Amino acid sequence: MFSQLSSQGILVPNGFAVTTRAYEYLLNENGLKEQPAEALAGLVPDKPDDLLARAQHCQDLLYNAGIPDRVGNEITQAFDQLVSEYGQALTVAVRSSATAEDLPTASFAGQHESFLNVDGGSIRQTNRV
Repeated sequence: MFSQLSSQGILVPNGFAVTTRAYEYLLNENGLKEQPAEALAGLVPDKPDDLLARAQHCQDLLYNAGIPDRVGNEITQAFDQLVSEYGQALTVAVRSSATAEDLPTASFAGQHESFLNVDGGSIRQTNRV
């Protein structure tokens, strides 16, 4: 999208992405690499309450995991770079997405959270979602 807009002369602000490598690093640093798979082992697909409880458990594991300093520092540095370009009053949108978003057989649009007007004081926290 960026290349299509910019090639038409539409100005698009700079930004940055937190990659799946950061997610994998968070799992490893918090000893969580195997836990989501273990939580889903033996899942009974036709029992929605079971699925919901297991999904909530996995979500709790991730929300309660500490963001490793290495990842948090890189997020802060990337945000600080944007501040140097756009000024101290900068706020950004933080959008989560699936690693396989908008496949021919599935779409995850609207399934994740987005945050608007995020400033430097909340950038790390909103990136944990």
